[in-house]
Amino acid sequence: MTLDDARSAIDREVLYLPSGGSIDSTEVGVITSVGDQWVFVRFGTSATSAALDPADLTLLSPVQARRLRWRAPLRSRGQ
Repeated sequence: MTLDDARSAIDREVLYLPSGGSIDSTEVGVITSVGDQWVFVRFGTSATSAALDPADLTLLSPVQARRLRWRAPLRSRGQ
């Protein structure tokens, strides 16, 4: 994902997989804002957003997001 992609996807769900991470590192979150270098993503019920590298994010379609929410065990920060 690019910063421009992220700017047009605020409030949409993304899949986060950090560079070099395993499938156990995968998380689904929501883009809350985009800065000059980072995309800010909220996970689970967290009140704050994490600053993430846009290259580590994949935009999810509503169908993909719904399917991933039903799969376990995807980790969620703040829960």
